[in-house]
Amino acid sequence: MKNVYASLLMLLALAAGSNAQTLQSYTAVKDTTPNNLPKGSVWFVSEDSGSVWIAGDSALVAKADTSDLSTWSLLNSGIPSSVEINWLEFVNTSIIFAAGGNGAIYKTTDGGNSWNVVYYNAALTNFIDRITFFNATHGFAWGDGISSTSIQACLETTNGGSTWTNNNSQLIEYASSQIIRFVPPSNVFLTGGYDITFNKWGIWRSTDAGHNWSFASIGTSAKDSVTPTNSSDFKNNLVGVACRDDSTFWSTSDGGVTWQQIGSKAQTRFGYVQFVNGTNTVMAGGVGQASIAAIDLDASNITVYRDATKSSSFNWVNFPTLTRGYMSNGIQKTFYSVKFSTPSTGVDQHGSAQIPHVSSLSQNYPNPFNPSTAISYQIASFGMVSLRVYDLLGREITTLVNEAKTSGSYTATFNATNIPSGVYFYRLQSGSFAQTKRLVLIK
Repeated sequence: MKNVYASLLMLLALAAGSNAQTLQSYTAVKDTTPNNLPKGSVWFVSEDSGSVWIAGDSALVAKADTSDLSTWSLLNSGIPSSVEINWLEFVNTSIIFAAGGNGAIYKTTDGGNSWNVVYYNAALTNFIDRITFFNATHGFAWGDGISSTSIQACLETTNGGSTWTNNNSQLIEYASSQIIRFVPPSNVFLTGGYDITFNKWGIWRSTDAGHNWSFASIGTSAKDSVTPTNSSDFKNNLVGVACRDDSTFWSTSDGGVTWQQIGSKAQTRFGYVQFVNGTNTVMAGGVGQASIAAIDLDASNITVYRDATKSSSFNWVNFPTLTRGYMSNGIQKTFYSVKFSTPSTGVDQHGSAQIPHVSSLSQNYPNPFNPSTAISYQIASFGMVSLRVYDLLGREITTLVNEAKTSGSYTATFNATNIPSGVYFYRLQSGSFAQTKRLVLIK
């Protein structure tokens, strides 16, 4: 899998000459790691529960406090030193899963102090790409096939990772290429897939947890069908964004069946894309020129940021908020952090300076609404905060917030453009505090 990233990073940046995007400058801070860490490539960076985690070659798993990225704790006991770790999935602060480049899945129940193998099948896969858990027991993992003619592994667990079952019997290594996304309740999206039968590039979709698959091209012209797709991300089972190899961005509102181009061609080549939690904004890492693109779905606008002092490529981006993010360059064995003084684009959850004494959840306004409504809430103390919307049957519609927050007052925006009229519920969870309220969508 990493050879795909390596090829992408070594490509020269493309100058498209379009002025349809806003170009702004920023400063990417190169964060060096101390001598106690393996000197491997950094393939993964993420913020979780007040810590920044990195993972990569040579069993690299380490974390630092968000306020001090110069002091790191190495947390890889139980992982062989030759194993590449390219993904960490945080179920909670204690239970974390790690994707191994040797085809193994590792699990810790003590916050990373010790790791054990919970899956290994050399006959099925030799590289685990991604792990996603919908809750403490139900999770998925994706693994490369061991050859160009073997099936890929779409692994599912319903017991917290104790046992895993491969659901895929259709897609082979040659038929698919790059980034996988698991979206609750049972959707799987594989970006960059190549349809052998029709000789087209696009995206493979499964709505039954990887048992059955369908294929869709991103675009409508003959050129579109032969243009590879680098990456995609999905906010929910309907709304998603994809970035193609020709530097164009596309959106879907029907779960990947059809795609519409967002704006016009970006000003450099972009790869990995990721939704910022609680927003309709996607951040993308650029190839060369230390570029970041912010794609605002509400405004169909692309804002490109460049650090003129650097020429780094970002094969990975992680933005917990619109004002704070992390990027990595695996080949250069470096990662960067960035803080914007104002939100890069879109709708952010803004905190106030006044510190509340108790946590609370306000009634959304307006209510009834169409198509957007604001949900305000207060957090009394630092910790993980989740704000989710459910239908009358208790099925999760979308996650508006899922990150660590300091005490303060916040507002999240719920855009219901792609869901039908009806009564829905939104629930705030912060530590021991939990509250649910009703909202009404009328179209």
